Amino acid sequence: MKLQKREFDKPLDFRDGKYRSLRELRDHPGELRTLSLSVLGEPNLKDFVLKRYESEPRDKEVHILGEGSFTIDQLESEIRRGTKVGKLAMETELDWVNFLKEKLEAGDIEEVE
Repeated sequence: MKLQKREFDKPLDFRDGKYRSLRELRDHPGELRTLSLSVLGEPNLKDFVLKRYESEPRDKEVHILGEGSFTIDQLESEIRRGTKVGKLAMETELDWVNFLKEKLEAGDIEEVE
């Protein structure tokens, strides 16, 4: 799986109050763990997802199945307000993060320009 530099610099884990990027975890694969709402808690999950969104283009649109399309700015607002769309966005991002961790553990991630 090929990923852009931006994805390598996003947080992929949150432990002991610190974010760890995909790039950092690539060098420490034994420290990978699955993230869930029960592990993070909703306030930390919100912060984690918002931190991941920081490097995204503001006009990027994300489709939330059954809810419509939203820009990153709109999703950030939905997450902060704790709406249904915000919660779906957080769950989707957690699913993506856990998928990336599985790929990383399998050695199936490559950085491209």
